[in-house]
Amino acid sequence: MKDPTQSYRFKTFAKGFFRLIGLILFITKYQILYRKIYQTEVLPLLKNLPDDLAGRRLRKRTKNYGITISGFFGPATLQMAGYHPSLADHKLLCLTGSAMPGFDACYDESIVNTRRIQSILLEGQQPNDSPYEQLAHILWIKLKELTPDTTRLNDLTQKIIEIQTRSLIQTTSTNRSVIETATREKGIAGALFFTLPISKENQVNLLPCIEKLGAWVQLSDDLHDLRSDLLEHNNTLISTASSLKDIEEIYNVWATEALKSLPSKTPQTVRSGFLLYHFQNIVFIKHLKDCLNGKTPQEAIDISRDEYYNYKSKLVSWGLFKALTLQP
Repeated sequence: MKDPTQSYRFKTFAKGFFRLIGLILFITKYQILYRKIYQTEVLPLLKNLPDDLAGRRLRKRTKNYGITISGFFGPATLQMAGYHPSLADHKLLCLTGSAMPGFDACYDESIVNTRRIQSILLEGQQPNDSPYEQLAHILWIKLKELTPDTTRLNDLTQKIIEIQTRSLIQTTSTNRSVIETATREKGIAGALFFTLPISKENQVNLLPCIEKLGAWVQLSDDLHDLRSDLLEHNNTLISTASSLKDIEEIYNVWATEALKSLPSKTPQTVRSGFLLYHFQNIVFIKHLKDCLNGKTPQEAIDISRDEYYNYKSKLVSWGLFKALTLQP
């Protein structure tokens, strides 16, 4: 007699395997494209950055956002909207991702103050000799050249500047409500930038999903940044949580909301990508539990950097194939 458990495992493995192959092909296709765009359009703009800690960090983040993050979230957003992008659209998405850390440097590194970056981006003031002001200025010019609706670009940029200003208060606040609002706002604003190639009229049905995805992605960023946020005294929902159980609960609520919000016509490869992202976060939380062994999240500051990030080898597992079969 056939073992039903063995049959179930085989079907799950096969379904998960084929979905994983589809996802790998999807990611590889766009990672190659976005790497090429990054190398030709963005990398030459970074040549004047200083070779100090801030400059090296900005180069690394610009590459990560411009290729890895934009290369999935950009095409995924457009496909959820049923939009077929041109090469110019992909250039816009790559530059959008690359610009985020470029503008962020003005806040994270306190190199350029908020009022100054606003005057350069939105009020037409010329940058000074600072390589960071120069970079923000040229990235902004290129974004405007590629964005179909520059009014919307201006509105979104004004919004993100206002949110970044408020988030500076969040990093020192202990009020959970204030921190949660800032987390959601920052994530939503960042996600909306990936809708720039789409006309405003075609975004209406996608916006509820984008809002939930953006908030979830920001919370996930904070989850992986727990150690660095503790070192830099940044207050987030993750770094101020009283226990890993609290982190797990809030993460599961936000992740479930985001995954359930995906439009019904979302391509399977895009669904698989978000499920893989979710699975990675679940594995990381379990890894934190093992590292902390009953201690509070705040004691993650004592975990070595190598040990903290030593979880990726656990990603390829039976659990991954099972996760990829969770949605039809």
